[in-house]
Amino acid sequence: MASTCLTLCFGIYLVFSLLLHIGEVVLNAMFVIHLYDDSTKRTWFTIMLGLMLLPMVTVQLVSALLLLHKRGEHLTTFQAFGTAMLHVFQLGFVWRHIRLITEDEIKWKKRDLADLCILRLFYTFSASLPIFGMQVYLIVKYNWFDWLIISATTVTMCAIAWAVASYRRQNEADIAEGTVLTFPGTIFRLIWRFGEIISRILSLIVLHLYTNPGFFL
Repeated sequence: MASTCLTLCFGIYLVFSLLLHIGEVVLNAMFVIHLYDDSTKRTWFTIMLGLMLLPMVTVQLVSALLLLHKRGEHLTTFQAFGTAMLHVFQLGFVWRHIRLITEDEIKWKKRDLADLCILRLFYTFSASLPIFGMQVYLIVKYNWFDWLIISATTVTMCAIAWAVASYRRQNEADIAEGTVLTFPGTIFRLIWRFGEIISRILSLIVLHLYTNPGFFL
């Protein structure tokens, strides 16, 4: 019974994590397109597009290299090629989540989960945090409360808190020699991280509003 509950919680955790990642990417992409359509904010379009694409491509490349390095001997030529192509089309994170759901061997499940948490954390600090900071800044500076920017900012904030909470929970699970991190434990971490992230971002925005504009960049 306990094993079934753990498996169910882990499955819910992975599905929620995948939906959150897809939502973050889609909403931020829509927001970037919206910036391009607004001629008064086209400068921000270039910055936001770069912050989205460069980390995403880098993370996908690192993800593919990690998979080929750790599983290369167990993959056929076709499987290796398919894995590489999935990452070329920026579907590496989606594939990793699905792979974790279908994986039966606990050894590979733990290794793949650890890799996913690290890659998600890297993307968070290289892309999500800067994008979130700029979104909050645009809301404050332009008094911009369009549904799109509010939705994109909210989902990005959730993704940041989720990535940090998942990474910390995974480290604690490894130290305690647990099997895998669970959904309820991550939710409590998520609430804690929300407070940290919101307070720090708001402090940065307030600091910027009363200092040199170049300080923010």
